[in-house]
Amino acid sequence: MSEFEPSTRHLREVLLYHFHLKKTPSEACRLLREVYGEGVIGETTCRDWFSRYESGDFSTEDKEHPRAVKKQSWRRCWRI
Repeated sequence: MSEFEPSTRHLREVLLYHFHLKKTPSEACRLLREVYGEGVIGETTCRDWFSRYESGDFSTEDKEHPRAVKKQSWRRCWRI
């Protein structure tokens, strides 16, 4: 096992690479675990990212969560 600790972005980019190689989410997850260790990524996370790629969204960045927007909206309301 490597001493390199992958960032979240690195893992997502490697998942995208495996997606383009036509690997399944399970295969990609297994390969990542072989390289970086068992706890590096969950099966559900791999499936979620593959679903996103299948929909045509190839971004490896987090989507903005609606809750974060609501917090900002509430903060603006309190300023008024």
